[in-house]
Amino acid sequence: PGYAEREWFLNWMSRIHDPDSNTMSFYEQYAQAIDVVSLDRTGDVRSVTHCDGCFPQRVGEVQLDFENNNQIATFEVEFALSTVTQAKYNGKSGNVISNIESVVNRSKAMLKAFK
Repeated sequence: PGYAEREWFLNWMSRIHDPDSNTMSFYEQYAQAIDVVSLDRTGDVRSVTHCDGCFPQRVGEVQLDFENNNQIATFEVEFALSTVTQAKYNGKSGNVISNIESVVNRSKAMLKAFK
């Protein structure tokens, strides 16, 4: 309800350009790192793509679709990015310490994005 993920991206975009005051932010204030994790059918990590300097350029409208069992609403987000690094995994999910470390690092990046 409320499409919280879409609102999050729209808020990110409003930090880049404030239409009310017509001001722009500096690149260092809004560009963030994003990790895209590819999973196989069993849920094991196959690869991680690390993107630096990412920011949304366009957030699409919500599309309703009841044809798939696990999908009701979708929306597209178009990003600009600076650099991309890809790392392959051997199909194992990793140990608990590395998974926790990854979550902590992503959480720090998200908190930095909201400051």
